[in-house]
Amino acid sequence: MSADVERGGPGSGEGIVHLLLDAPRGGPPAQPFGEVHPRQPGVEAGKKAAADVLALQSKVVDAVKNAKAPPVVAASQKLADGVWFIGGGSHNSVVIEYPDYIAVVEAPLSEERSLAVIAEAKKLVPNKPIKYLINTHHHWDHSSGVRTYVAEGATVITSEMNKAYYEKDWKAPRTLDPDNLAKNPKKANFITVKDSYSLTDGGRTLELHLTQGDMHNAGILFGYMPKEKILIEADDFTPLNPGGSLMPSTLNFGNILWDNVQRLKLDVQTIAPLHGRVVPFSEFPKALGKG
Repeated sequence: MSADVERGGPGSGEGIVHLLLDAPRGGPPAQPFGEVHPRQPGVEAGKKAAADVLALQSKVVDAVKNAKAPPVVAASQKLADGVWFIGGGSHNSVVIEYPDYIAVVEAPLSEERSLAVIAEAKKLVPNKPIKYLINTHHHWDHSSGVRTYVAEGATVITSEMNKAYYEKDWKAPRTLDPDNLAKNPKKANFITVKDSYSLTDGGRTLELHLTQGDMHNAGILFGYMPKEKILIEADDFTPLNPGGSLMPSTLNFGNILWDNVQRLKLDVQTIAPLHGRVVPFSEFPKALGKG
């Protein structure tokens, strides 16, 4: 939009401002949009209204800038000797102790969430480094805290399809809200999984398996601990509240996970879901209508 001033008579000091809609380049001439008479009362009222809106916007911006996020809660629940479920929010993680190090399954949401889980892991297992971070899939809510573990020195275990994406993404500058990796850059180390991978040390094993045919994410992994008989999975099954039922889409996801568990002949007693609460495996077939 542009303006053109039409002066009044000589020496009047008055004029009419014509507002024009700007024409696209190469298009027809600009068309008149309206006129503003500077001394009309409505103009002053409009200026005041505009000033009031700007003042309100400034207050809203300041309120957003000064708002404090609620504290992140990382609440631990022991599943077995050396295995803890870390909840306290919408997304969960699992901490696993090995003889000389710690492995953490999943780094969701944000650096703040990861820092809280890391602090809880070090409280549960003092004096051992976090050597591995297992990432189930690349969706933002399950991967936005992975960078924090890279900064911690952990190797990322993830699907082979994610490595190039993460390497490219993590090279991008992070200037608005620098995280630990942006402040102290380091190269990420990866172990990539095609179909299956086992993290075994000192009699403890965590198996990682590709969920074949998954409709939620083509590269999604789930974990299984054979000695503890614990299934660790993300998004394909979220335990129901009493009286609840799965939606058709989530029912499909659950059936695919079920088929993979049966294909691999896994003996599961407990499900540690990365959303929701820990449940006995018997709740899984019931939710799917299988018993």
